[in-house]
Formats: sequence, structure tokens, C-alpha cells
Amino acid sequence: MPVCRAGSSCTRPARGFRLAFFRNGRQVATTTTDSRGRYRVSLDSGRYAVHAGRRAISRRAGLQPTRIAVPSGRFAKRDFTYDTGIR
Repeated sequence: MPVCRAGSSCTRPARGFRLAFFRNGRQVATTTTDSRGRYRVSLDSGRYAVHAGRRAISRRAGLQPTRIAVPSGRFAKRDFTYDTGIR
């Protein structure tokens, strides 16, 4: 939210948010969140770097986590947060 008010949440699901997944320095997949902030992407097992598909507004901005591990043989849930840096 651009402005936080005391007593209300400053977070919400990010709709239309692009995530890019990298392995060995090469982009291997992208996905965009739906209207409820959910996404699904198919990745082979292994470790990946994850980048937000938008530029940071300030130095405080950023995606967390920036690295994930995908287990073999099953789906895994990974939640991300993105701090816009707006205070």
C-alpha cells in the first residue's frame, strides 16, 4: 500500500506480479501471479535464484526469499514477499 494507516494492514496479495527463476545464471522460467496473488510454475528439482519482474523503487525494496530449493518428485509451496520500499 502506498500509505500505511495505524490499525490496518499494509500488506496484500500482489496480483499481476512477475517472478523470474534462474538456474546457473540462466533464466529458466517466469510466472505471473493471478488476481489473488497466486502462481504456479513447473521447475525441475534443484536450487534457483528468484527475481522480481519489476524494478526496485528504493534501496529498501526487494523480494524475499531470493533463493529457493525445489524438492524432487513433488510440488512444493513457496511464498514470497515484496517490500516496495515506500515508507
